[in-house]
Amino acid sequence: VEKTEIKSIKCVNAERQGRRVSKVRFEIEMR
Repeated sequence: VEKTEIKSIKCVNAERQGRRVSKVRFEIEMR
């Protein structure tokens, strides 16, 4: 149970980081 929870947390963190990176790239391209 602990391992699956850690994996899900890592996936959520990766998604959040990916969204942040995509937003930054989009902002840079719009400039």
